Amino acid sequence: MSSNPESRITERPNPAKRGDVPIRRLSLAAEAALAGGAALLLYLATLQRGLSLPDSAVAMEAMQRPVLSAFACNHTLSNLIGWLVCRLLPFGTLAWRCNMVSALYGAVAVALFYALARRLGASRPLAALCTASLAVSHGVWWHATVVENYLLSAIFFLACGLLLTPAPAAPPGGWTRRRCFTLGFLAGLSLLNHLQNGLLLVGCLLAPGRRGGWRAAGAVLAGVLTGAAPYLGLAVWEVASGRAGAQPLTWLFGGGGFGAAMFRYAHGGGVGEWARLLVWNHPGPFLVAVIAGLVWTLTPAAKRFAPLWRLVWVVIIGNSLFFLGYATWDRFSFFLAVWVAADVAAAGWLAACERYRPVVTRRVVLPLLALGVALAPIFYTWQTRRLVETGHASWLARPWLPVVETYRYRFDLASMLLDPVRRDRSAIEEFLRCALAAVPPGAVWVDDGSTYDQAIWLQRKEGLRPDVEVLLLSHPLIPQRGEDAHALAMRCQWERTPRRWFVVTDQGTAATFMGHLRPFGWQTRVFPVGQDRQLLELVRVAPP
Repeated sequence: MSSNPESRITERPNPAKRGDVPIRRLSLAAEAALAGGAALLLYLATLQRGLSLPDSAVAMEAMQRPVLSAFACNHTLSNLIGWLVCRLLPFGTLAWRCNMVSALYGAVAVALFYALARRLGASRPLAALCTASLAVSHGVWWHATVVENYLLSAIFFLACGLLLTPAPAAPPGGWTRRRCFTLGFLAGLSLLNHLQNGLLLVGCLLAPGRRGGWRAAGAVLAGVLTGAAPYLGLAVWEVASGRAGAQPLTWLFGGGGFGAAMFRYAHGGGVGEWARLLVWNHPGPFLVAVIAGLVWTLTPAAKRFAPLWRLVWVVIIGNSLFFLGYATWDRFSFFLAVWVAADVAAAGWLAACERYRPVVTRRVVLPLLALGVALAPIFYTWQTRRLVETGHASWLARPWLPVVETYRYRFDLASMLLDPVRRDRSAIEEFLRCALAAVPPGAVWVDDGSTYDQAIWLQRKEGLRPDVEVLLLSHPLIPQRGEDAHALAMRCQWERTPRRWFVVTDQGTAATFMGHLRPFGWQTRVFPVGQDRQLLELVRVAPP
């Protein structure tokens, strides 16, 4: 150690340099905020204005109470955020404000992605175009325009990714206890939104690797336990109070009917659907970057960001395995995390290409990415119009065809599923308003679940036709919700004061319901409720 006073002075931290750090951080934060603001304007311009799919109506209702539960199908954190936003916003209808919550999620996710792309070394133009490619991808755009909770999970993933990514000029490593604790805390807290985020938890525990050591792993674990405390507290309380039923683990993990739909690889989407959705979410040159980026993360050239890539691959592999074996029509929502993680890998690869080939990147890559961003909305609109007008789905849109055909005569489900521009997608609400206005006083409405929650919303929140009794047929996926088809059929048959009964469809659970009534001489006849819209009225045409 030198005794020279001058040498000791020069070794002290330079206040000017120390002050540069917040300035740089503020600059990056400002850039990210601009990216998020631009995305928010896009999502507000294309936002669903009213009611949409059944799950969305359930989520809206859960935000109003709000529902606090550890049940896998409930999303407590999103419910709390939605409840707060709905009460703080002084304008818009209640349904619009609920949808607005998802637009805010999308804007925050876009801002975090931009910051992460810059951390990976991308220039401002490249980071902006990578972020724009993510913002207009089907999965992100679609979930940002209708009330859902999956983008909140994406926010947690991207925030954890930022913590795992050193600044371009910083040395790798730096596994401080505060950093590791924050990483674990975010991963643990994410469980309060969705159990799918358990994969994020695993990825964060594995991310530090050997370089982090046991201290880093311990700090991450401490953060996980602290962040997961609200979820664990809810779970313990519901199990102890008996709300979880006789099989608490099955209940907590979304068992019952939903459990029967899980891990059915023979009936799930399959690798073909995985490939379709990969292209569907990246309909342009950015698809090449996604594939190349995923390969690049496995090479020594990407080792600087190895902790981030470990998290990325845990999320991709885990969610893909679940997706491939989940036999439900809306499993594409569970795949959103895969696309966001893959887009992070694409941004990393493009940043590396920019460092080694700046001229090629500026003259070739950036124009191609800009073209892809511009063509994405046109592509989705074209694919949707083709299916609606011709009834034929392209290879890419084929996963949605069975659902679209089921609901074709009631409302334009194709537009709601395929096109993220949802501003004018009001077919479900229009159908309900016309149907509820058309049925006679005191009628009974038997619903298969496709419009039940939306009808209840209109009755409770807008006071529309409270005299109509809306009944829900129980579904095999959720047997504890709704009424048994046979019991409801017997109620209709032996009703002391006959009323006019209607069903919304003759398929699925409604067909089972009608099957119990036909031996007693009941049939259905078309009851028009508007142009190209109809209900089915139950009529007795013969004695039993």
